[in-house]
Amino acid sequence: MGIKKYLEIYKSFIIEFEETIKQYYKINDNLYEGYIGVLFKREGSIKNYKYRFHGGGCEVIQNDIICDYDYIPYDRNFKYQYTICSLHTFIETYFNLKIDKKDLKKEIEEFVKKGEIKKLIEDGREYDVYFI
Repeated sequence: MGIKKYLEIYKSFIIEFEETIKQYYKINDNLYEGYIGVLFKREGSIKNYKYRFHGGGCEVIQNDIICDYDYIPYDRNFKYQYTICSLHTFIETYFNLKIDKKDLKKEIEEFVKKGEIKKLIEDGREYDVYFI
């Protein structure tokens, strides 16, 4: 299975988690604007998810699957951010695979060079943060 498929499943996992919270609390708009810590606690569990909202993101655990991501809108196309470490952890726990972080980063960077994956660049500085 390739990086694109891993990223597709990673994003789907995040969306399914968000939809679970939105349905449970009857939220019709952006989950990240005014609900966390107000309508529900920053850390807790809902259905089969355990979650902990932090800064601009969330760590979600479902069974033994660990998914950590940031939610910081970048433009109209990208709103979820991840690091090699967070993607690596997700892949290993979701698929029960052992993969090398250096190889994962190398593959991701190849897609960045092709323009198929976007990397965070602010004020001319490039960060090891990627978008889905």
